[in-house]
Amino acid sequence: GGITPLCLPQVLEEMRADGDILLKSELIVPTAGGLYQLVKRVSQMAISRRPIVQEDILVFRSLVEERFEDIATQLRGSHWTSTCVITTTKFNSFFYGREDAHAALCYLTQRGKARYLAIRKEDPVEVHDFLFHFLWLCFSEFPHVLILKLGG
Repeated sequence: GGITPLCLPQVLEEMRADGDILLKSELIVPTAGGLYQLVKRVSQMAISRRPIVQEDILVFRSLVEERFEDIATQLRGSHWTSTCVITTTKFNSFFYGREDAHAALCYLTQRGKARYLAIRKEDPVEVHDFLFHFLWLCFSEFPHVLILKLGG
């Protein structure tokens, strides 16, 4: 028994089986409604994985997590808590393109490290405490914000 060389598709499938690679199409879109997210999660558990095809956009878990740690380090300098509220514009500025930022946001949301919030003008919002007041002020100027968990 020697070592058998693998071709790139086999290597990618092995990395995917180990959780090192995800397909962007399999990630849950954080801007979608709660029902859509629930259906997507259930369907992913029930349906077997399809093979990677050339048109797929691959998300490398280690690269996204490494980039997130860089972002968290930069944001920690100006925030005192382990949670940070930033605009999507600010989040997008940490990436080379909107597609990269969106893939990272999908992955981080799925892992519980980010949360996308949006308030539409027609949604009734009651302000109960300082945090909600702070968020309301953020939303009044920037209707789409992200909450990032900077700690562990």
